[in-house]
Amino acid sequence: MCELVEVIDERWVEAAETLLGAARDALVVDPADAQQAIGLLRKRRRDFPGTQIVNTTKTRGDWQEPDATSLAAIIATDDIHARAFVNRRLNTVRRVETERELLQYDRAVTEDCLYSSGGSIENRRPAQVHRLGKEASRKNLPMLEERVAEQERTLEQTSTQANRLKDLIADIQRFLEIAAGRSLADLERARQDAGEGVAQIQDNIRSLEGERPVEIRERLEALKVDLAAYEEELEEDERTQRVTGHHVGSASEKLAVAQEEFAKAEASFAERDTLAELAREDALRDFAYLMEEHRKVVPAVRNAAQEQAARARARVTQLLGQAPQKAYAYAHDAGIVEQFDKEAPHEVQLAWLEKQLGAIITNTLGEYREQAEEARASIETSLKTDMLVKLHDRLEGAKRQIRNINRSLQMRPFHGELYRFEVKPDRFFAEIVEIARLVQLNSIDVSTLFDEGANEIEPSLMKGVERIKRMIDEGENVEQISDYRNYLQFELLTTTLDGERVTSDYAKRQGSGSGGEKQVPFYIAMACAMANVCHGAEDNRERLGFGIILFDEAFNALDGGNVNSCLALLREFNLQVLACAPIEKLGVFMEQMDTVLSIRRVGTTTMLYADYLKDEGRRKFREANPANEPFDLFKERFAKDDALAQS
Repeated sequence: MCELVEVIDERWVEAAETLLGAARDALVVDPADAQQAIGLLRKRRRDFPGTQIVNTTKTRGDWQEPDATSLAAIIATDDIHARAFVNRRLNTVRRVETERELLQYDRAVTEDCLYSSGGSIENRRPAQVHRLGKEASRKNLPMLEERVAEQERTLEQTSTQANRLKDLIADIQRFLEIAAGRSLADLERARQDAGEGVAQIQDNIRSLEGERPVEIRERLEALKVDLAAYEEELEEDERTQRVTGHHVGSASEKLAVAQEEFAKAEASFAERDTLAELAREDALRDFAYLMEEHRKVVPAVRNAAQEQAARARARVTQLLGQAPQKAYAYAHDAGIVEQFDKEAPHEVQLAWLEKQLGAIITNTLGEYREQAEEARASIETSLKTDMLVKLHDRLEGAKRQIRNINRSLQMRPFHGELYRFEVKPDRFFAEIVEIARLVQLNSIDVSTLFDEGANEIEPSLMKGVERIKRMIDEGENVEQISDYRNYLQFELLTTTLDGERVTSDYAKRQGSGSGGEKQVPFYIAMACAMANVCHGAEDNRERLGFGIILFDEAFNALDGGNVNSCLALLREFNLQVLACAPIEKLGVFMEQMDTVLSIRRVGTTTMLYADYLKDEGRRKFREANPANEPFDLFKERFAKDDALAQS
């Protein structure tokens, strides 16, 4: 297999070689010869231990291009069997760079062979020999040369040890040859004589050390006396130094205090002596600075004012020259050029322009005002008509959505009860809802509904028409009248398991219910609201996207059965739940969640355990939980176990 592939990214060579391992030398045979090859391997399996043969009869469907982020993507090959084999081994292994990414995926690997698999991170030993690709031999050459050099060094050391052993053997042989001609008694006497000689030499050394000449001993005694005298003088000097040092330290402290007091007195005297002079000098400096700045600013201000005045005069001159020309152009375009006198003074021309402006406002704009009013009335009528046409569909859509939610809630009991939503029309908008229904049924002509003097509908419904007109005309309640949810009233009810009897409504339950009874409606309402926000516009369940919802201190007042029901309802609504809860909820979460991270802290050490659950694992957790077993079945099983134990 290694001869059929090439590694196209050198950074990941170590990881690919390490994870494939012995599979790099797997034999790739034609599918027609696969059975025969396996038969030969079986007959001679003792001659070829560890040999692998690729099952090419199963590789036809796996030879497609690998995932671009997988480890298989860095291995290229033209052989479909090799491609399929590499995909099967490495296509689910994600290439990652950081430790966080390594913890994120079930199977992942880094360049330096840290491997995530089966819920743990393993430090894989990199492959010693490169096998993948035609260049593998070249890559192995430095390593092989190093091995040869190491073997040569080992051989040299071994040769040196062998020569030493040969010399030792020769010495032993010579000793044996010498000893062969002497008896054991002679050898023992020779050993004793040698020991006596050594003892005599040691006695002589001790004797020489004790017998020093007399003059040397006398000189040593004199030196000892002098040394004792010097030591006494040194001790006396040290005592004198200590006493003197104490007096010097005390005098130094007093001198420092005196110097500090003198410095304070000198500074106080200097401040009192020069304060007025310093203030006068500072004031003179400030005055000189301000005068200098004044001399700089006044010319600049004067120049700026002159420039502004010049620009203003130029603008006035320009406008005086352009105004008659523009007035004449207007008179020409309007066909009244004979009424305008170009040579008249500016005051006369201005009066003529003001007269023309008054005529335009009085006559021409009046015609456009009538057209605009007609357009406004038409738009308002279209707005009211469109609202009524769509209102009924939206109300029915809301009711239909509530019915779908109730069907899901009917399958999820909580603390021995069922929850369901009840929808009623708001009595305040009853006339508007009825008008929308009649419009939908074509029972009234919506085009003339808002005309003045319309009398096609009942007087009771006319109040709804007037209310729509008033709300739109006032412009304050447009949002209220356009939101179909304001026309309905929603109530959350609890019923018996058969659904026949209502036991309580949400308001009463919040006032008198237990902790769990107060929390369940919250989770039901959150599930319905989030499902509507995330998936309200999509009817096809196969096309539903993300619907992430986060809970902290999740389900803290609910028992295991109710937590299971809440999580199952959220899953049925295709909502992805991220929940934080105490460790006591771990067993319940194992029955519903896909991933469970258990975090424990001991002292300053924090430990994190990750569990990735599949359908089978969740099923086994549910079966092992006695709380999920009906009480009747529990009693029956307990009775059988008790009877079996007594027999």
